Amino acid sequence: MVDRTSSEFRSYLDLYERAPLLDLGEAADRARWALHPESVVTYIVDRNINYTNVCVADCKFCAFYRRPKDREGYVLSFEEIGRKIDAVKALGGVQILMQGGHNPYIPFEWYLDLLRYIKRNHPIHIHGFSPSEIDFFGGRFGMTIEEVIRALVAAGLDSKAKPRAARGPGEVAGAAKGTGEAESAAVNERDKPGTDPTAVFVVPAVESPRATLREIRPDGSTQSFVVDGRPLTIGRGPDNGLVLQDSRASRHHARIYGRQGALLLADLGSTNGSWVNDRRIQEIALGEGDQIRIGDTVLVVESVEEA
Repeated sequence: MVDRTSSEFRSYLDLYERAPLLDLGEAADRARWALHPESVVTYIVDRNINYTNVCVADCKFCAFYRRPKDREGYVLSFEEIGRKIDAVKALGGVQILMQGGHNPYIPFEWYLDLLRYIKRNHPIHIHGFSPSEIDFFGGRFGMTIEEVIRALVAAGLDSKAKPRAARGPGEVAGAAKGTGEAESAAVNERDKPGTDPTAVFVVPAVESPRATLREIRPDGSTQSFVVDGRPLTIGRGPDNGLVLQDSRASRHHARIYGRQGALLLADLGSTNGSWVNDRRIQEIALGEGDQIRIGDTVLVVESVEEA
C-alpha cells in the first residue's frame, strides 16, 4: 500500500510533475539500467483488436463505447478479426491484444469459438480480456472467476491483461471498467502461476489548464495575458503568439503549451536559454508563482486553473 502522505511519495510526485523532460528521462534510464543491466532492449509487434464497442460499463473517460441498440455499435465477425490478424502478421506481428466492451448480447460460447477459430485459422499469441471483462463474464453467465479463466485458456487464450489504471492530472489512478472485490478476485486469479499476466495503462485525454501570466518587459512596463490551452510561441519574431521587445530573445525562443492537464514550457533551441526560477531548462511543468526569464523579459505565472 502506497502512503501518499509520505515525503518519499511527495518527492516522486514532484519529480513527475515538475522535472524537465530530459531530467525525467535520465532518471527513468538510470532506474532501467539498475533493474536490467544487460545491454539488450527487446520489443514485439502486435495489434489491438476491439471485437465489440457495445458496452454497459459507462466508463467516464471512454469515447469509444456505444450503449446497446446504438446504431454505431458493432461486433466484428470472426472473418474480420482474421483479416486484421493476417494484416499484422504480414508486418511481422507476433501477438494480438483482444479486448472489448461489456456486451450483454454476446453468449459466452461466442468467445470460446472465437479463440478456437483464431488458433485454427490464424495462429498467433492471443493476449486479452481485462479483469473487468472476466468479472462481467462471470456475472453474466453464472460462473466463477476461475471457471471463466480456465475455459478461456482451454479455448486458446495465451496471456491476460492486468487492470488498466486510468491516469489523469492530480491522481495516480482513476476509475476504469469494473471496481471492487469482484475485479480484485479476477486480478488475484490471473496472478496465480501459469496465467502470465501483464499490466496495461490507459491515459485518457485531459484538457489543458487555463493560466494567467504577467509579462514584465525590459523597460519595466507590464501586461497580463491568458494561456487557454493552445500552444503559445514566444520570441522576437512577429509571427509569435507573444512578441517580445527584447534584443536578447531569439526569434522563436520558447513555447508554452498544455499536455495531459499540465502547463509546460519548452525551450526552442534559443541562444540565451529559457530559465525558470533561475534554472536553465529544456522543458518543465509550470506552477503558480513560477518566474520565467527569457532574455531580459520576465513572465510570472500568476494562476493556473484546471480545465
